[in-house]
Amino acid sequence: LQAALKAGKIVTFDSPKSIADGLIPSAVGELTLEACRKHVDGVYNVSDDEILAAMKLLVREAHIFPEPSGAAPAAVLLANKDLEKLGEKVVLVISGGNVSLDLLAKTIAG
Repeated sequence: LQAALKAGKIVTFDSPKSIADGLIPSAVGELTLEACRKHVDGVYNVSDDEILAAMKLLVREAHIFPEPSGAAPAAVLLANKDLEKLGEKVVLVISGGNVSLDLLAKTIAG
């Protein structure tokens, strides 16, 4: 998405890799790109390690069991403390329906 927004057109990648597989299509569609041009203020990148750290925090502190893609918003917030603004509410949408139990167990133990 970030590359497409910067280029102003759809950009295709060969076999992108990440534990957050729900966030790495080989290309974003035209409808998504157009909606993001109109309504998205910024796009942030986080590493797999940052996502795993967010998953661990969410499991241990909030008892939320997110999938990697679902933990990405928390990873962005944790990696970019400047996003927190005094007096403003921050809402994170976190999902967990497709988390691998093996990955979840390794994340909690790690």
